[in-house]
Amino acid sequence: MVQNLILKLFSVLEKVLKTGYKLLKINDLIAKSKNGTEIIVSLIPLNKMQNTRQGFKKIEVGKKVLLQSGVEVDLNLDGRSFYTSLHQLFKLNHKVI
Repeated sequence: MVQNLILKLFSVLEKVLKTGYKLLKINDLIAKSKNGTEIIVSLIPLNKMQNTRQGFKKIEVGKKVLLQSGVEVDLNLDGRSFYTSLHQLFKLNHKVI
């Protein structure tokens, strides 16, 4: 059981590093769909470029969801739900933003 948990952790870390994101803490959240499907996701920052007098700099304006497959999806406006594909709505237990 511990060995499976370690393997899952390493696979999530590998996917995070593959996508180029450096997370100080892996926040595994469980998202549930209406039909009972549960997936494990992580939150990553949504950065935009802002023009300043000193040049451009990255500003965090929200959060995105990183699936275990390495796919990034946007949160809906309510801050707790997202679509993985057409008609596949998942909800988090609490509001993120």
